Amino acid sequence: MYYINEYKEGDKFTGIYLCKSKQILKTKAGKTYYSLILQDKTGVIDAKIWELNNGIADFDSMDFVMTDGMVTSFQGARQVNIRRLRKAEEGEYDPAEYIPSSKYDIEEMYRELCGIIATIKEPHLKQLTENTFLKDAAFIKEFKVHSAAKSVHHGFVGGLLQHTLAVTRLCDFMAANYPVLDRDRTEDSGGAWFSNDSGFGAASLYLVSSRRTGVWISEKACSGRGDCFEFCRQYRCQARDHHGNL
Repeated sequence: MYYINEYKEGDKFTGIYLCKSKQILKTKAGKTYYSLILQDKTGVIDAKIWELNNGIADFDSMDFVMTDGMVTSFQGARQVNIRRLRKAEEGEYDPAEYIPSSKYDIEEMYRELCGIIATIKEPHLKQLTENTFLKDAAFIKEFKVHSAAKSVHHGFVGGLLQHTLAVTRLCDFMAANYPVLDRDRTEDSGGAWFSNDSGFGAASLYLVSSRRTGVWISEKACSGRGDCFEFCRQYRCQARDHHGNL
């Protein structure tokens, strides 16, 4: 597969891409044409279909389409002039090739996060993080591929894991270099705790509090009464302070 970020002016443009948007427009002369945004995991490119002939089959936005055209330039930006197009059939493409994803290896990031979790000593926080990030298979599966946000930051496959690991590393650095901090109950700028030795708590509680399922996760991980229940109750207050009412 030839990726969108590899094309340059003058290249033949052929292959299957995701039609992210389709607009039916008219030229100044009143002639109908299609304006498209095509996407793969490396980015997007503007495309035009000027001639609506038999070589252009029916298709809609969010369809995977087989294209045949030429890369040109318009106002300094790449643009594709498409001559032929059809809707791609299932089995002709891998959807994962068309969704932006982290440039870092997801399994390597997850292993690093697991290694940090293993260093946590505060018992309640250790229980919460292990039950959620090491033992909950359904959560782990989604956590590895979910984006951190829709568009503001880390809006790609693996974005949530990448962002969480970045926050974790930052908290770990701060905890190691500022011994004046009460490392069991220190708040980061996001309003979440980090643990005594690793700093992972800030990232993990930030992650959990950023999801509307945060209260459910804390109750599941630390069920019952006693110290753990009180820890989770305090966590939920922190989560509300950081992200609003859950």
